[in-house]
Amino acid sequence: MSGPIALIDCNNYYVSCERAFDSSLIGVPVIVLSNNDGCAVARSAEAKALGIKMGEPVHLLRDKIRAHGIRVLSSNYTLYGDMQRRVVAACDAFARDFEIYSIDETFLDLTGFENRDLVAHVNAMRAQVRQWTTIPTCVGIGDTKTLAKLGNAAAKKNPMFDGVADLRDDAVRKWVMDRFPVEDVWGIGGATARKLLALGIGNAGALRDMPMKQARAVGTVVLERLVGELRGVPSDAVETIAPQRKGMAVTRSFGTPVGDFHTLFGALTQYAMRAGEKLRLHGLVAGRLTAFFHTNETQTRPAAICRLAYRRAAPYDQRQPGTHRCGEARRVGRLARRLCVHQSRHPARRFDRGGSSPPDTIRGRHGQARPADGRSGRDQHPLWKVRRHNGVAGV
Repeated sequence: MSGPIALIDCNNYYVSCERAFDSSLIGVPVIVLSNNDGCAVARSAEAKALGIKMGEPVHLLRDKIRAHGIRVLSSNYTLYGDMQRRVVAACDAFARDFEIYSIDETFLDLTGFENRDLVAHVNAMRAQVRQWTTIPTCVGIGDTKTLAKLGNAAAKKNPMFDGVADLRDDAVRKWVMDRFPVEDVWGIGGATARKLLALGIGNAGALRDMPMKQARAVGTVVLERLVGELRGVPSDAVETIAPQRKGMAVTRSFGTPVGDFHTLFGALTQYAMRAGEKLRLHGLVAGRLTAFFHTNETQTRPAAICRLAYRRAAPYDQRQPGTHRCGEARRVGRLARRLCVHQSRHPARRFDRGGSSPPDTIRGRHGQARPADGRSGRDQHPLWKVRRHNGVAGV
């Protein structure tokens, strides 16, 4: 691809989504928690200024939350997914194509807009996103994805860019790269960063000037391509068609400890139903099914784990579960075995049934409460449901 690439990133995304529907959160410190309200996974600028770190356990923040009146919210992934679609819709008229990189980041192909003032162009896009969603954004522009990602990080951290960093300008690109730590470059892992630092390569500018042969010797062809991208040679275009999924998972930590098989069976049943919905949504069938659960790792008694895996290719009576140390594992395995047989009659490939299945259609019309497997315990508000905080200050 020959045109410039932009990366638009939503600032403090989860918090910004919550503020869009609750104006009382504006201007006050806010944190959004992970599943079961365990850790802070999103922080407003006010919360960051108070020293709250990403991933910090909420039970260590109780004194700070009470002292500063920090608003604490449970995550709402349905809302965040819907707001992502609105952000992408607001950007649609400003780019030829787009690739959704994550829930709060999108690559934009600006081919055809090169003759415009791209800084003014993306500022107009940011204004439209803000008008449609109230979510603030930053944008990085470059000739490659890596440079766009680098520019976005610079735009977010340095106020001098006013939310937009265009790294197509040689002077701006050099200034940013000479000050950008090599360990923070997109695609550089911890092990590779240590190797580069040992060679005296401490920033993105030094990495750009690294000889290609040496880059391949240090980090294989992956690092070689990264060095090329820092030099403006694209190795990866904007993917307008998402690649077919190779796997998917439905995993949640239980809200409270589960001590009986009936409750565990209900949780496994509902998670399996959700996995089936996701498979049908993407037009796929499963070639392998794995069910796993484990005891509380923080308890003093020895931990136990159960993992049951079944492949499509093996005949039914030859399927063997994985190693386990749980007394009730064989009974759970019977459910996993039946599900695997049902979902594995076809190879692991795209499968078009000509529409949604009846259960999915009914749920789409009448909500998620009906229909449901009678063993899932959905009508009993089971104890394994994820805990959710009410959003007031203090925990």
